[in-house]
Amino acid sequence: MVLWFAWMPLGWFLGGLSDLPPARAHDYHVGVAEVQWTSSGFEVSALFFADDLERGVQTSGVPWDTHRADSLLRPYMKQHFGLIHSPSVEWVGHRSEGAQIRCFFRVPFSAEQVPSSQIRLRFDVLMDVYPDQKNLLHIQKNGRRQSYYFSARNPIQTLQ
Repeated sequence: MVLWFAWMPLGWFLGGLSDLPPARAHDYHVGVAEVQWTSSGFEVSALFFADDLERGVQTSGVPWDTHRADSLLRPYMKQHFGLIHSPSVEWVGHRSEGAQIRCFFRVPFSAEQVPSSQIRLRFDVLMDVYPDQKNLLHIQKNGRRQSYYFSARNPIQTLQ
Protein backbone atom coordinates (compact mmCIF):
# COMPACT_ATOMS: atom_id res chain seq x y z
CA MET A 1 0.00 0.00 0.00
CA VAL A 2 2.89 2.36 0.77
CA LEU A 3 4.29 1.97 -2.73
CA TRP A 4 0.93 2.84 -4.29
CA PHE A 5 0.98 6.18 -2.48
CA ALA A 6 4.62 6.69 -3.44
CA TRP A 7 3.86 6.03 -7.13
CA MET A 8 0.61 8.00 -7.16
CA PRO A 9 2.40 11.37 -7.69
CA LEU A 10 4.57 9.73 -10.35
CA GLY A 11 1.49 8.38 -12.09
CA TRP A 12 -0.12 11.79 -11.93
CA PHE A 13 3.05 13.42 -13.32
CA LEU A 14 3.61 10.94 -16.14
CA GLY A 15 0.08 9.56 -16.46
CA GLY A 16 -1.14 12.35 -18.71
CA LEU A 17 1.79 11.70 -21.01
CA SER A 18 0.40 8.31 -21.99
CA ASP A 19 -2.26 10.21 -23.96
CA LEU A 20 0.42 11.23 -26.48
CA PRO A 21 0.56 9.21 -29.67
CA PRO A 22 3.66 6.96 -29.63
CA ALA A 23 5.16 8.61 -32.73
CA ARG A 24 4.83 12.15 -31.32
CA ALA A 25 8.17 13.56 -30.18
CA HIS A 26 8.51 15.08 -26.75
CA ASP A 27 10.86 17.92 -25.93
CA TYR A 28 11.99 16.65 -22.55
CA HIS A 29 13.80 13.56 -21.42
CA VAL A 30 13.09 12.41 -17.90
CA GLY A 31 13.18 9.19 -15.94
CA VAL A 32 11.76 8.67 -12.47
CA ALA A 33 12.74 5.89 -10.08
CA GLU A 34 11.08 4.90 -6.82
CA VAL A 35 13.37 3.08 -4.41
CA GLN A 36 12.55 1.17 -1.26
CA TRP A 37 15.72 1.03 0.89
CA THR A 38 15.80 -2.15 2.99
CA SER A 39 18.49 -3.69 5.17
CA SER A 40 19.48 -6.03 2.32
CA GLY A 41 19.46 -3.50 -0.55
CA PHE A 42 17.25 -1.45 -2.85
CA GLU A 43 14.03 -2.46 -4.58
CA VAL A 44 13.65 -0.23 -7.63
CA SER A 45 10.82 0.70 -9.97
CA ALA A 46 11.92 3.08 -12.75
CA LEU A 47 9.72 4.69 -15.41
CA PHE A 48 10.95 5.95 -18.81
CA PHE A 49 9.44 6.92 -22.15
CA ALA A 50 9.34 3.86 -24.43
CA ASP A 51 10.68 5.72 -27.47
CA ASP A 52 13.64 7.00 -25.46
CA LEU A 53 14.47 3.49 -24.22
CA GLU A 54 14.19 2.21 -27.77
CA ARG A 55 16.98 4.59 -28.77
CA GLY A 56 18.95 3.73 -25.63
CA VAL A 57 19.01 0.02 -26.34
CA GLN A 58 19.50 0.75 -30.05
CA THR A 59 16.60 -1.20 -31.40
CA SER A 60 13.30 -0.53 -33.05
CA GLY A 61 10.26 -2.59 -33.73
CA VAL A 62 10.78 -5.02 -30.82
CA PRO A 63 7.43 -5.37 -29.03
CA TRP A 64 7.84 -4.29 -25.41
CA ASP A 65 5.77 -7.20 -24.10
CA THR A 66 8.31 -9.84 -25.20
CA HIS A 67 11.29 -11.61 -23.66
CA ARG A 68 13.43 -10.06 -26.39
CA ALA A 69 12.74 -6.59 -24.99
CA ASP A 70 13.63 -7.87 -21.53
CA SER A 71 16.95 -9.22 -22.83
CA LEU A 72 17.76 -5.78 -24.30
CA LEU A 73 16.78 -3.77 -21.23
CA ARG A 74 18.57 -5.96 -18.67
CA PRO A 75 22.18 -5.21 -19.73
CA TYR A 76 21.41 -1.56 -20.47
CA MET A 77 19.97 -0.93 -17.00
CA LYS A 78 22.81 -2.82 -15.33
CA GLN A 79 25.29 -0.60 -17.16
CA HIS A 80 23.56 2.68 -16.23
CA PHE A 81 22.12 2.15 -12.74
CA GLY A 82 23.92 0.82 -9.71
CA LEU A 83 26.09 1.26 -6.69
CA ILE A 84 29.61 2.53 -7.25
CA HIS A 85 32.16 -0.28 -6.58
CA SER A 86 29.36 -2.86 -6.57
CA PRO A 87 28.02 -3.65 -10.05
CA SER A 88 25.44 -6.14 -8.79
CA VAL A 89 21.98 -5.37 -10.16
CA GLU A 90 19.37 -8.13 -10.15
CA TRP A 91 16.96 -7.64 -13.03
CA VAL A 92 13.35 -8.49 -12.17
CA GLY A 93 11.57 -7.44 -15.38
CA HIS A 94 9.59 -4.71 -17.05
CA ARG A 95 6.09 -3.85 -18.19
CA SER A 96 4.66 -1.53 -20.79
CA GLU A 97 2.43 1.28 -19.52
CA GLY A 98 1.22 3.02 -22.66
CA ALA A 99 3.96 5.35 -23.89
CA GLN A 100 6.16 4.46 -20.90
CA ILE A 101 8.10 1.41 -19.77
CA ARG A 102 8.46 0.54 -16.09
CA CYS A 103 11.58 -1.42 -15.16
CA PHE A 104 11.95 -3.42 -11.95
CA PHE A 105 15.22 -4.51 -10.37
CA ARG A 106 17.01 -5.00 -7.07
CA VAL A 107 20.37 -3.69 -5.97
CA PRO A 108 21.63 -5.86 -3.10
CA PHE A 109 24.10 -4.55 -0.53
CA SER A 110 27.38 -6.42 -0.26
CA ALA A 111 28.54 -7.80 3.07
CA GLU A 112 30.92 -4.83 3.47
CA GLN A 113 28.22 -2.18 3.01
CA VAL A 114 26.35 -0.90 6.02
CA PRO A 115 22.80 0.05 4.96
CA SER A 116 22.75 3.10 7.22
CA SER A 117 25.97 4.54 5.74
CA GLN A 118 26.34 6.85 2.78
CA ILE A 119 26.16 5.03 -0.53
CA ARG A 120 27.27 6.29 -3.94
CA LEU A 121 24.78 5.55 -6.73
CA ARG A 122 25.02 6.01 -10.50
CA PHE A 123 21.77 6.74 -12.35
CA ASP A 124 22.79 7.80 -15.86
CA VAL A 125 20.11 5.92 -17.80
CA LEU A 126 19.63 7.52 -21.25
CA MET A 127 22.27 10.21 -20.63
CA ASP A 128 24.38 8.52 -23.31
CA VAL A 129 21.55 9.19 -25.79
CA TYR A 130 20.13 12.51 -24.61
CA PRO A 131 22.53 15.12 -23.13
CA ASP A 132 19.54 16.87 -21.52
CA GLN A 133 18.26 13.68 -19.80
CA LYS A 134 17.25 14.22 -16.17
CA ASN A 135 16.62 11.36 -13.78
CA LEU A 136 14.82 11.73 -10.48
CA LEU A 137 15.22 9.22 -7.68
CA HIS A 138 12.83 9.05 -4.71
CA ILE A 139 13.93 6.87 -1.80
CA GLN A 140 11.86 5.53 1.07
CA LYS A 141 14.13 4.77 4.04
CA ASN A 142 13.09 4.33 7.66
CA GLY A 143 9.74 6.02 7.02
CA ARG A 144 11.36 9.07 5.41
CA ARG A 145 11.38 10.07 1.76
CA GLN A 146 14.39 11.69 0.11
CA SER A 147 14.75 12.80 -3.50
CA TYR A 148 17.84 13.09 -5.68
CA TYR A 149 18.39 14.73 -9.06
CA PHE A 150 20.74 13.16 -11.61
CA SER A 151 21.96 14.88 -14.79
CA ALA A 152 24.86 14.56 -17.24
CA ARG A 153 26.83 16.91 -14.96
CA ASN A 154 25.89 14.91 -11.86
CA PRO A 155 25.27 11.26 -12.81
CA ILE A 156 26.51 10.00 -9.42
CA GLN A 157 25.01 11.01 -6.06
CA THR A 158 25.77 10.15 -2.46
CA LEU A 159 22.65 8.73 -0.83
CA GLN A 160 22.20 9.13 2.88
